Amino acid sequence: MSYNRTIYKARPSWWNYVWLFAFGWLIFPIFIAIWQRYSELLRITNRQVILETGILNKDIRELFISDIRAVDIEQRFYQRPLGYGDIKFASAGTDRYELSAKGIARPNYVRDLVNSLRRKQRGTRD
Repeated sequence: MSYNRTIYKARPSWWNYVWLFAFGWLIFPIFIAIWQRYSELLRITNRQVILETGILNKDIRELFISDIRAVDIEQRFYQRPLGYGDIKFASAGTDRYELSAKGIARPNYVRDLVNSLRRKQRGTRD
């Protein structure tokens, strides 16, 4: 019996919203940061990568691990020392990125996790 077992969940890092906290004398940016952070969830299961966006309106995009062609990371100069970045997943069916999650903590770990799941499904040790 095959079922989806969640292996990893990730929300954008709090560092992604540090510019909003810098203006702490304005209470509104703090609520914006909290709202934006909880409106995005990246889930990795043993079979899929799932990106859920939105709080009131939900948008759920799924990509099977076996369909992933590439996992790319973008980190700007200020994101690297803080340990977060953007992660993008491309599939074999299109020439663009299928899923893109911004401000994810430990993006290298996420990439390595997905690549190990890809190798496991292919049955190789590349």
